[in-house]
Amino acid sequence: RLQSSKNPFDGVFPAPSKMKFNKSFCTINSSWKIFDINKTNDLIDEKLKYFWKNKFNKKIEYSNEKSKHNIISLEISNSKKIGQLVGSYLIEIKKNKISVKAKTRQGLFYGLSTLLQVFEQNIKIPAGIITDSPAFSVRSVIQIKTRTVLSSDFKDYINQLADLRYNVVYLPTDAYFHLDKPERLKEITDVFDYCKSHFIEPVPYFETFGAGTLTRTQDPCLDEGIFHEKEIWKVSAKGLIELDVPRILDCPNTTIHIFTKAGKELKRYVDYKVLSTKKPKILIENNELFNTELLLSYDAVDFSLFPHPASCPSDPHGWELQENVIANTLTLLKPKSLHISQDEAGLINKCSRCKARGLSNQEIMIDQINRVHKLIRKYSKDIDIYIWGDLFNDFQNAPKLGVEGSIKGLPKDIHVHDWNYVGVYHSDKMQTINQMNFYFKRGFKTGGVAWFEPANVIDILQIGKKNSNKFLGIMHSAWAKFEHSLLPVAEANWTGSSILGDLDF
Repeated sequence: RLQSSKNPFDGVFPAPSKMKFNKSFCTINSSWKIFDINKTNDLIDEKLKYFWKNKFNKKIEYSNEKSKHNIISLEISNSKKIGQLVGSYLIEIKKNKISVKAKTRQGLFYGLSTLLQVFEQNIKIPAGIITDSPAFSVRSVIQIKTRTVLSSDFKDYINQLADLRYNVVYLPTDAYFHLDKPERLKEITDVFDYCKSHFIEPVPYFETFGAGTLTRTQDPCLDEGIFHEKEIWKVSAKGLIELDVPRILDCPNTTIHIFTKAGKELKRYVDYKVLSTKKPKILIENNELFNTELLLSYDAVDFSLFPHPASCPSDPHGWELQENVIANTLTLLKPKSLHISQDEAGLINKCSRCKARGLSNQEIMIDQINRVHKLIRKYSKDIDIYIWGDLFNDFQNAPKLGVEGSIKGLPKDIHVHDWNYVGVYHSDKMQTINQMNFYFKRGFKTGGVAWFEPANVIDILQIGKKNSNKFLGIMHSAWAKFEHSLLPVAEANWTGSSILGDLDF
């Protein structure tokens, strides 16, 4: 289709939404100048310099007069012809003048990007008017392709995202845990500034509950354990008890209790000592207890029994760490949004800390998300909060964790990213519809995640359009380092359609 097209704008990606041409043409050359009354040394200037150098082998020149001939004029305008969503633009092409108008520099960048894509192919283009707007206000990516530091790889990726008109990037990094260190604060601040300079809003990403919780990364005592109560263990002839679990928790808020069968509790450091918590070994000091059976209560850490690890949502120290990270992130970086993950926990309410509360799995889940929500709102009243959707979704992972119905306790101002990575969305349309509608019907703003399967884009787009007032667009995620859906997601988010819809899956 593109090969047979006589319209050079048909090769622009993402394609402009409305184009109307007349019979005249415009041809640019190296003598053309740029009028940009709001000029700064920003991405627009950078793109123009790069294009002029590569196309004409000449430095670009700016003019102070937009009325002259052979001018590309970049103008901030409140024209009603320009769409309402940020990033919308208007291009007017005449024989000796081109004007790009938008309400923001971001819109000017997108309009200029359209223009330069065409000029890269042909410096002679048809005269007319192009109006273009994004289909969705949120066009997001979770950045896991490279480390979140200001490296050349990271810059290249952000440049690519800007060209594809993504405007939100979720940034995982452990720098959020160390913002009290000036070098780590500068590291992530530089990253944030670079994203913003490319019209991409950086969003801190860390996990407040789930498989990779920020507390687990800082303190292994905050792993969710499995409480073993008064198990019978034989003391060896050398006074050793060797437990058959990978690790036990021997921490301030977890305890090991050892009893004789008569009910007497042994005293730590007097009657026994813990030799190791990994491949656990306990030495009984009282030789009268050698070759006898004792009763042990302890928290084991054994994630091999579950699909994913998890953190303990009941340990006070865990909440101290979470508040410190949340407070530093929100007060020092001042982001507009925060993604707290909340996904893929393998277990809940198994350790002695949780069981001591006497709550159900559902009650602990609801309490946990509301405590996090309260902490975030303590430091920012209006920040947008995002989570993954699986643990609160009765069509996904909630039943596996025994927390069905927890959705009733999810604060309404939390936004959801729904993912379904089992197979292909398009082969199980009802799974997509059920999962996303689970949140839409309850009033939550929800976006879909395509993973690396481009066909997923079609189904997310279809259900999203039916809930346009609550749809957060499609997120590109590249778990496993695949980038297959990067272009299809960019196209769908900007145009509201997909060329994939013409294909047979």
